[in-house]
Amino acid sequence: MGRGKLGIIACSSGRYFAEKILEKLGPICKSDECRIISTKESTFANGETKTVINEHIRGVYIVQCVDDPLSEKSTNDLIMELITAVDAARRSDANYVTAVVFPFPYARQEKQAAREAITASVIARTLEDTGADGVMTLDVHADAIGGFFRKAIFFNLYATHAIIRYFTKEFNIDPKDLVVVSPDAGGAKRARFYAKTIGSKLAIFNKERDYSKVNVVNKVTLIGDIKGKKHALVVDDMIDTGGTMCRVAEMLKDEGIENIYVACSYAFLHGKAVEKFSDLYKRGIIKAMIGTDVIYRGKEFEKEHPWYKAVSMAGFFANIIKKVNEEKSTLEVLDEEYKRWC
Repeated sequence: MGRGKLGIIACSSGRYFAEKILEKLGPICKSDECRIISTKESTFANGETKTVINEHIRGVYIVQCVDDPLSEKSTNDLIMELITAVDAARRSDANYVTAVVFPFPYARQEKQAAREAITASVIARTLEDTGADGVMTLDVHADAIGGFFRKAIFFNLYATHAIIRYFTKEFNIDPKDLVVVSPDAGGAKRARFYAKTIGSKLAIFNKERDYSKVNVVNKVTLIGDIKGKKHALVVDDMIDTGGTMCRVAEMLKDEGIENIYVACSYAFLHGKAVEKFSDLYKRGIIKAMIGTDVIYRGKEFEKEHPWYKAVSMAGFFANIIKKVNEEKSTLEVLDEEYKRWC
């Protein structure tokens, strides 16, 4: 029963995570029920991309990271790889096609403030029109994006429990001595969940942005009482250039917080972010940054940067994909994820 043999297509920047998913699927699938499908990606001289599928397919899950720190290709190039793979799968008579994409492309363009595009909705329609029956991602930047899909099922999964489990086990901090901090008002809901689950206090920083420039924050102010707290866990969905997060960490240190930890689903670390966090670590301002392995930074990165720790999401996604392919409820997987950290 279900959607046929489970096949995974790994786009160029999705191979690492696709192989990790397959490794986790091994013990819970029969050997002939899940595999990475043989494909060939070609790039023409002008940059155009083509995907060719070399074998019979049925239930297909196409894995791609569209913000890959190890790739020379742009985000737009990696999006086109995903789109051509989805179309190739549809034209190969797959009975169900799911795009597994990290992060959801153009997620920060989900609302209109002036004469501008709502590009996240364009991506949603394009994936649907190309042939995706489902789109699966981790911690979408804006919940409104789920409403852009007209037919495809949108699976927005969360890294929260995996990060909480790692943090509580690795650092063994008394919740009474901890404050969970959101670096902006938009992340208050996320931070509130962390604080409630761990049993700690909550504080929120308010950012005042200069919207005439990209990634520029003029002022950051603290809302909440952190007096008497020894530790802070600053949580966000993504860290881009790291400017705001670094400023928040320094402000928390100035307020008397002894140990500052940073956690996010997507540690993009663009520009000089790695150098910034390395400097904060050397100066004793941050103790660690917790990210996830949906953004792969290479085998040596954690050795070279002891402040960075990647939590694996592969087992979680493997279980979700298996349930989806069997057309069964994913709730028991989510319940199990909750129980595992308790």
